[in-house]
This record gives sequence, C-alpha cells and structure tokens, in this order.
Amino acid sequence: MKVLVVEDEAVTAAAMAAALEDAGHDVIGPAANALDAMVEAAFRRPDLALVDINLEGDRAGTALAHDLRARQVPALFVTGYPAQARNHRGFALGCLTKPCTAQVLVASVSAIQQVILGEVPAHLPAGLELF
Repeated sequence: MKVLVVEDEAVTAAAMAAALEDAGHDVIGPAANALDAMVEAAFRRPDLALVDINLEGDRAGTALAHDLRARQVPALFVTGYPAQARNHRGFALGCLTKPCTAQVLVASVSAIQQVILGEVPAHLPAGLELF
C-alpha cells in the first residue's frame, strides 16, 4: 500500500515511515505541511494519507484531509487531539491517537486498508477509532 505520511515533527515522521516501510508499505514523504502533502499526492497517488491535525504552515491537517478526500485519497488522522479529529469526521476514515507504538500504527493501517476494500476489520488496535 502507498502511504503518504503528513507529520511536521521530524522524529515522529521518521519513526512512522520506518515502521511502515518495515511492514512492506511504500511510504510517500514524509510531508511536513499541507502544500508539500498535496504535491506528493498529485504526483504519487497514495492509497492512504496519515495526517497529523496540527501541521506547520497556515493550513490545518483537517483542511488537508478535506482536500485529499476531494482527490479520492482517503485519510486517517494521526493526532494527539482525537476530540478535534472527531469534529472533522467527515474528512477522514478515522483517528489514531498519538502517541502510539509502531506495532499499533502498522495494525491501524492494516485495519484501514480493510475498510478501504469494503471489509469490516475483525479487530481494531487500541487508539484507533473509525468514523
């Protein structure tokens, strides 16, 4: 699965990318802001975007998720602000609460992949909420 990582915290972004690559995913980015994420999405056509809500720059991750959805790119919020994510539930498939382990991140992407395929995941990892 091609996964766009949108995270402005460099250490977190690198850890997310490494965990996903180790699990066999093709990682796009990481992108630290909405503009870079939209450029990556336009050229690389990800299957899923993992979007932090609080990004550097003048656009929030919620607005980015809305724009990605309009381009047929599903998003999963990965944030420490799940209540804010719930307020924008129409823009994403769900929310994974940070901090989370690499194992939970990878399991969450697998669960979201099932949702994208129209399946119901048998198990949701701790911290993952589907919308």
